[in-house]
Amino acid sequence: MKQEIFFNNVRQFPFPNRLTDSQVKGMEYILNEWEKRTELTELRWLAYMLGTTFHETAFTMQPIPEGGRGRGMRYGTTYYGRGYVQLTWKENYQKMGDLVGANMVSNPELALQPDLAAQVMFHGMTKGMFRADKQGRAYTLARYFGEESDWYNARNIINGGLDCAAKISEYSRAFWYALISASRPQTESPRALEQRRLQIPDMAAQQCDDMDMTEIELLAVFREFNYMYHER
Repeated sequence: MKQEIFFNNVRQFPFPNRLTDSQVKGMEYILNEWEKRTELTELRWLAYMLGTTFHETAFTMQPIPEGGRGRGMRYGTTYYGRGYVQLTWKENYQKMGDLVGANMVSNPELALQPDLAAQVMFHGMTKGMFRADKQGRAYTLARYFGEESDWYNARNIINGGLDCAAKISEYSRAFWYALISASRPQTESPRALEQRRLQIPDMAAQQCDDMDMTEIELLAVFREFNYMYHER
């Protein structure tokens, strides 16, 4: 993946035409964790994790503590939310600490270290360790991103109330656009590639026999992103 292309794209959206060093470093931890996990290949998964992080960290892309530090919450003021996504409850600190090789029960502040926070998010969202439905079926990224994409209801992985699901869906699709652009072999400049794709007329998939699936997918992302960006 060409990270320069990725950052150039996300700088335009969902970020407001600029990126801080802290935001870049936070995303680098997530991108690097993805690169380590060679068994993961579906970019929609990574995009949704980035979109979730964008929302959960108040756009900072750094692990943050929960506002209020657990006051008034059943999980209390020790094992309150921390991380790229909000890790809560002592038993979850125990499980995640065991997985990442850190004693998060004795030192819950470790959940704020970017490298560990990234690992926690990957374990929780890919393996469904955060939430399950009434039948006990885990909410995982694979459940929402298979043959079809369900960007909206994927919010169930983190929060069953579907709070801000539409916004997170929008953020995540923008990250997906950037990831696809950064992952393709570049035979022309990113700007030229974008302009050429946007000029392709709308057509049904069955009319695209001369295009490979990656091109069809990229075209769909460009159209969707162009609509989101200009019709907001």
